[in-house]
Amino acid sequence: MRPFWIIPALVCLLMLAGCKNTHKRNSPQANGEITQPKANTDKPANATDKPKDSQPEPEPENGDVCLLPPAAQASDLGGLLKTGAAPPEIALTDTRTGKSVKLSDFKGKTVLLFFWASWCPTCKMACRKNGSLWKLMKVIDAEASSQVLILGVGTGSDDNPDSQNAFLDSNECTWISTHDAGNKVEDAYGVLGVPTAVVIGKDGNVLTFGRYERKWRDDLLEYLKQECVQKQ
Repeated sequence: MRPFWIIPALVCLLMLAGCKNTHKRNSPQANGEITQPKANTDKPANATDKPKDSQPEPEPENGDVCLLPPAAQASDLGGLLKTGAAPPEIALTDTRTGKSVKLSDFKGKTVLLFFWASWCPTCKMACRKNGSLWKLMKVIDAEASSQVLILGVGTGSDDNPDSQNAFLDSNECTWISTHDAGNKVEDAYGVLGVPTAVVIGKDGNVLTFGRYERKWRDDLLEYLKQECVQKQ
């Protein structure tokens, strides 16, 4: 007669064996499978896609660049001029031709008033052949429809028309030359020294002004060269 406990023991062994086999079948490693981490395909919130047919913006051509006049140097004059305002009228005489010269007669052109003296080394450097003002004159003369005019205003302080014209003629300077006897124009414009430049715009109002030197002078000349060829 078999012991009564043998049958329950066999049942338990069979149940344990079934559980073990089931665990092996359900395990990914048991079936030869390897689980890879899921790639993150989300883009950052600020990421943007550029259209495939997008093209870089074209660079501006040289002709599209429009220079502005350099800022007025208020401390270089006596505070009597303001940009955008009408300047004091000038009524002098062309010392070469003897004809009267009025600033208002040149409205419609950009006028460079050049206050200078024949005893001033810096003035003479600008006016002599290949000097900065002399080169501007050549640009003006080369452009038939030039919109720029140079009006020389020679100081009346220790200077005279003969000395001024002799220097200008020896350097073939063809701009209008006047002599400010008694320095009335200098006083009206607040000129503190030479060389000084004042630019009057086509509308007849003050455009800019300053001592004719260093970077301000260079920026002014580049602007005026542009104005020489710019159409009305």
